[in-house]
Amino acid sequence: MKHILITAALATGIAATPAFAAADKKIDGRSNPLTKEAQTKLGVAMKDAGCEGGDAVQDGEYVSVTGTTCGNRSYNLTFDRDFKVTQKEEAK
Repeated sequence: MKHILITAALATGIAATPAFAAADKKIDGRSNPLTKEAQTKLGVAMKDAGCEGGDAVQDGEYVSVTGTTCGNRSYNLTFDRDFKVTQKEEAK
């Protein structure tokens, strides 16, 4: 039974893998890649917000995602350290 629960938890984590670029992006010339844990949490938060895609970078306590698609529009999103949306503006 324990093995089944662990397998289900791993499968959920894999299913929640974000579909955004979390590579070595830069803000103000500083490299700020996301950790695997942050990528997973951000993927869940973006799915909950109805968004996908974009480029994600960690900036101190915040995570910024540029060029994400929510519905048929592109947005730039900012999440706090608890992965709650703190800013959502339409990308230009």
